[in-house]
Amino acid sequence: MNRLKNTKVLVGIIIFLMLVNIATLSFLWFTRPTAKKERSDHKKTPDVERFLKRKLNLSDDQTRLFQEARDDHFAATQHLVKAMQKDRKELMKLLAQKPDSAEVNHLIRKMSRTQMDLERASFEHMQRLRSYCTEKQQPKFDSVMFNTVDRLGHHREKKRRRHRRTH
Repeated sequence: MNRLKNTKVLVGIIIFLMLVNIATLSFLWFTRPTAKKERSDHKKTPDVERFLKRKLNLSDDQTRLFQEARDDHFAATQHLVKAMQKDRKELMKLLAQKPDSAEVNHLIRKMSRTQMDLERASFEHMQRLRSYCTEKQQPKFDSVMFNTVDRLGHHREKKRRRHRRTH
């Protein structure tokens, strides 16, 4: 019975980390710079920031804190994203070879640790953003983040179903 309980706890933790990852990826996706716009150019407020400002009724100070937090998070996680991309390419290169399972497992473990670091950074980033909200704004922030994660999950499931039908 104890083993079943441990398994349920681990599954719960994995699901939670996946949700945080999806929220982070959506946040990064919606706040990414365009090819014509450099990250340091703040003349135009990204759509996500406008959305959060409107939904949460953020003050100008809170908006500035959110922007700074986004920039800090981007700077802090950029090396992790690049490492993940590099390792994924290395793994894909192994497809053309006859790799031994130890090499494949090593790369996958390395990518898992990087993903875990990204998840942790994203969760801490969301905590930081939430801490900038007033007690009145925090439930709305939680709701917006949960709905974002939920919508992304539905979107990905629709894509998977469409892909299955076409192949």
